[in-house]
Amino acid sequence: MASVHDWEILTREGAIRLSIIAFFSRSKDANAPTCDGFHQYVPATREMMSWTRTGDRWRQDSHGIVTWLDERTYRLDAR
Repeated sequence: MASVHDWEILTREGAIRLSIIAFFSRSKDANAPTCDGFHQYVPATREMMSWTRTGDRWRQDSHGIVTWLDERTYRLDAR
């Protein structure tokens, strides 16, 4: 989709940055996984972060900025 759409889309509500998301579960039961959080990469800003859930609250942890060295290799620079 990145070859078709820009990484930032203008809507009636304003600009929205697209992200790549990878969900994770800490559940030990593979038949009943939970959504305990997700990792988020924002190509427009090159930010990498994690979001974790405890009860009804979400917490964001920034991991830094991704620098692409080539098509398959990147470096994560801590902020």
